[in-house]
Amino acid sequence: MDKAMKETKQWALVGLGRIGSSLEMDERREKPCTHAGAIVVTKGVCLAGACDTSREARELFSRQWKHLDPAPLLFSDAEAMLEKLRPDLLTIATPPDTHLALVRLALSAGVPVIVCEKPIAWTLHQASTIRSLARQSKSRIIVNHERRFSADYRAVKDAIDQKRYGNLLSIHGTLYFGRSAPHKAVLIHDGTHMIDAVNFLCDAHFISKRRLGNPKSNKGTLQLCGYAGAVAVSLDIGGERDHLVFRLDLNFERGKIEIGNGLLRFLKSVESPFYSGFHSLMPDITPRFRKTGYFSTMAATAAAMVDQNGMPSPSSAEDGWAVLRAIYRV
Repeated sequence: MDKAMKETKQWALVGLGRIGSSLEMDERREKPCTHAGAIVVTKGVCLAGACDTSREARELFSRQWKHLDPAPLLFSDAEAMLEKLRPDLLTIATPPDTHLALVRLALSAGVPVIVCEKPIAWTLHQASTIRSLARQSKSRIIVNHERRFSADYRAVKDAIDQKRYGNLLSIHGTLYFGRSAPHKAVLIHDGTHMIDAVNFLCDAHFISKRRLGNPKSNKGTLQLCGYAGAVAVSLDIGGERDHLVFRLDLNFERGKIEIGNGLLRFLKSVESPFYSGFHSLMPDITPRFRKTGYFSTMAATAAAMVDQNGMPSPSSAEDGWAVLRAIYRV
């Protein structure tokens, strides 16, 4: 290993599939949009190694990132990669049913910071085990609930904390994801992002109190009603659509914020131009972002945590567990 590599933080990646690497080739997405892409643009780190059990995935990864100098070492076995590289950071971008074993491996190898793709695990029991292991370890885990790191969601969080429109009273979420997937699969896939976004914005964990619809069905809609702290939350999870919708409507005493995929709008209460003696919601000054930095900010945060031993994870194993608890209660 040359001197330049020794002066940088060594980052290893296990899982070279869609979110690990290949999605970076989607021309329409904000970049970076994968773990590999985010690592590559993070200052002070080097993508030292990459691992996948699939030879095809390793070969595709090698072609995709052939411009990197030095080139990441490729491995078929995560334990061998950790033993050889002794990395400062490890990203786990494998299927969720493998996360627990890989987290155990990383903790036993003493990796200081572990980035784990969402959901944190496949079952609530596995998530509880990871949470317990994290509590007992000096290593820290970041779960890739990316909206916590996204500039638009952070702007909304600031507006809530500063009470720009008074108290946040309720949130309504809408999540439509394809025609055929059962509602429970939608919950695990993108519902994890939605529930964690609610938890992040409310500084509390969403608990569903009432359910309408069958989680195993892919027909109609699954509706969840509950609370995140003092904030009433309703979620509308649906199939049978030919389009994707991910949006949150936040209702305040004196305004409203709409945020979602490709959407950010602030509205304020003003004297109504339509009805005497009433107020109506009208467009307010809304922050604009050329890029939200959702993936790059997550990676930069993980790198900073290596240098700052006391820095808490902004998306912890506890947060990942809370999302799965909400889902499995359904």
